[in-house]
Amino acid sequence: MLEHVACDIASTARGTPSVQDLGCAIRHLEVACENLAAATTSMAFATTAHTSARPRTATDVEPAAKAASWRLHHLGHALAASRDACGAVAEVAEAFDASILDVPDDVPDANTPTIV
Repeated sequence: MLEHVACDIASTARGTPSVQDLGCAIRHLEVACENLAAATTSMAFATTAHTSARPRTATDVEPAAKAASWRLHHLGHALAASRDACGAVAEVAEAFDASILDVPDDVPDANTPTIV
């Protein structure tokens, strides 16, 4: 299911005819990164809480569980950083789109055919 969502976002980004559409795709990617970061963090905590009794100390947790938890926490932080980067890119794309709207009507658009 996650692969399908990633493919949908990628196909939207590849086929964007304007910056406005790109900003929308980036906002979708930003939300996806937020949700993935939260899910990954939950998985990280779950790896060390898999026993019936919650461990009392860090030494009570199996080394493999600690390693998986640490790597999942690291992945969650990387996804959160990606989310933040998406937000910065989306703001710039939206500002650029707004600047395009301020262009006077008598200036021809590069994508508009000129009648000779």
